[in-house]
Amino acid sequence: MVPAAFVRLEALPLTPNGKLDRKALPAPDDDAYARRVYEAPQGEIETALAAIWAELLGVERVGRHDNFFELGGHSLLAVRLLARLTQALAVELPLATLFAKPTLADLALSVGEVPNGSGAQPAPAILPVGRDGALPLSLCAAASLVLVTVGRRQHELQHPLGWRLRGRLERAAWQRSLDRVFARHEALRNVFVAPQGRPWVEVLPADAGLPVTEHDLSGRPDAETALWICAVTRRARRSTCRAAR
Repeated sequence: MVPAAFVRLEALPLTPNGKLDRKALPAPDDDAYARRVYEAPQGEIETALAAIWAELLGVERVGRHDNFFELGGHSLLAVRLLARLTQALAVELPLATLFAKPTLADLALSVGEVPNGSGAQPAPAILPVGRDGALPLSLCAAASLVLVTVGRRQHELQHPLGWRLRGRLERAAWQRSLDRVFARHEALRNVFVAPQGRPWVEVLPADAGLPVTEHDLSGRPDAETALWICAVTRRARRSTCRAAR
């Protein structure tokens, strides 16, 4: 809550009813921020850090003795800084390190300690996982499976959604569109399997197609009523009802 910048004004801008006009306050220039005696960054790490700080904090230049929080940094910007640090230098620093060493030179020293194992840890490489066999359940998937198999709460995990279409429907084009979405999004093709009581996730092939069950109500005299009944039944959670118009 300590101000990061101080701007001297002859008078505060006010609205017509006498309140502070925040939108009319001038933006602080580079000299308004609390700064140490400027010393240019040294080395590749400090230079890279200074560029990231300048972009996130909106300042023109950053010295090696400047403090991240004194220049306007806060906890949200700190998280963004660490994410940018991972992208630029391929290292991961704990948030506590930034709070303990908020000056540019000290933080750069922590980054430089990575090879010695005494500072940040190298960012792990993100590698694709094969889809040839069964996959372990995530924590969220495991919790959902427990609710379904033990708690009998499968209906609470479903998300029913209904559309009412008017006019002529190109059924083949509609099915192709659903199949295309089904093929593009792997999460829609995940299914639970439990061989020998051990649950796993299997990914259906992209060309499996989305199964759709159709209930034709066009030949019924009470088609309108039957359509609404179909929409609220359990079958309508994963099927289509069609009535003549």
